[in-house]
Amino acid sequence: MESYTLRRAFIYATLFVGYFLYYLNRKSFSFLMPYVIEEDRMHRSDLGAITSSISLAYTISKFVSGVLSDKVSARVLFSSGLFLASLLVLQFTGFQSLQMLMVLWFLNGIAQGGGWPACSKILKQWFLPSELGLWWSVLSTSANLAGVVGPVCLSVVAKDYGWRTAMYIGGVLGIAMAGASLLLIKNSPSEAGLEPRTAAEATNAPASSKNASSDASPSQSSATTRDVIGSPFLWVVSVLFFLTALIAYGVMDWGQLYLIQEVGFENAVGSAFTSSYSIGAIVGSVLAGFVTDRLVARASKNCKTCPRFPWFMFMEGINLMSIHIFRSLVTIDTNEVFILAIGFLFGLAQYGAFSVYGVVAIENAPVHLSGTSHAFAAMACNVGVLMAGYPLTYIAERFDWSVVLMCLEAMSLTSLLLLVAARKVEARIGKPPLKVE
Repeated sequence: MESYTLRRAFIYATLFVGYFLYYLNRKSFSFLMPYVIEEDRMHRSDLGAITSSISLAYTISKFVSGVLSDKVSARVLFSSGLFLASLLVLQFTGFQSLQMLMVLWFLNGIAQGGGWPACSKILKQWFLPSELGLWWSVLSTSANLAGVVGPVCLSVVAKDYGWRTAMYIGGVLGIAMAGASLLLIKNSPSEAGLEPRTAAEATNAPASSKNASSDASPSQSSATTRDVIGSPFLWVVSVLFFLTALIAYGVMDWGQLYLIQEVGFENAVGSAFTSSYSIGAIVGSVLAGFVTDRLVARASKNCKTCPRFPWFMFMEGINLMSIHIFRSLVTIDTNEVFILAIGFLFGLAQYGAFSVYGVVAIENAPVHLSGTSHAFAAMACNVGVLMAGYPLTYIAERFDWSVVLMCLEAMSLTSLLLLVAARKVEARIGKPPLKVE
């Protein structure tokens, strides 16, 4: 068991660092936008077009990769995607043309798509259902950590050497980690020469998790892909995932520009706001996994609804309050510590739900279709990310950033109302299990 635990921890650490670099090379351009504006004089609409191009590609690629993750090696999918994405970042730094930058950033999004589906596949092989929510959330904080470290470190390099050099360094690190991941990751315990976790250990899982697992068993479920996609609960989760992603990426990508361009703060304050947001997101992700796993464990054996929804409602209430304060109270005279505190609350509240919606899509679907269920919900999420790009910058160009924040506030209110309305919806994706006579 000690060998199993050590190997699992080693693989988990490799996934954590690898996905950290995945995210860094996906968001490095967004982190460096204030310097891009200074050096290359790009308009906000151009920046939005570039960020939307990667979001569009990532939406398509992540959906396809989610469906294919049951058919290809997760280790190869993870490593090759990181290598190609990092290589494209290196190429991106060598061009000036807006069209070429959009094409290369679109291709980066295509390469990025295999990262999280591969992670989720490996996590499912190495962790029991009762552990999945917490460790899924902790792994997702690798992206948030990149959001903390990335803006600060990249800004330091960009200030002295330019934004292209800062991005180039991230690409080199990603290529090196891709090679290490190919050598170090194992898809499953059996591939590593270890015995799978025993059935006796699985009995430690919460009753609700065990019931969900047995209900979703391929031998008991007659659900098809059409049943899964037609599930009302999956659509509810997908709409919530869409709205949360749009709000989260809208605040993370454009919050710093609102502070710099409309309120009048220096670039350093904008970067610090983004880092504070990411720190809050780390706390929110881990807290969401821990608390909602406990809610699942405490749920009645016959509970038909989703035990995680009360936490989501609480987080959305904090998010709505934070957006309203940020939009209505922040001025050039506002204390910077107060601004960083709002950024922290943004990250805490938005990732307090965002990081666990994928788990909800997987755990309530039949095992043999859990990849498809997650891919569908993830596609809705990435459409939200896409909408946070050019559409929001278009609104900012036509009006101003305060109108963008009003739109995000309205979306947060919509999410809260939907959560309240759907709290009694049966949390089953696909057909019920077949009864064994």
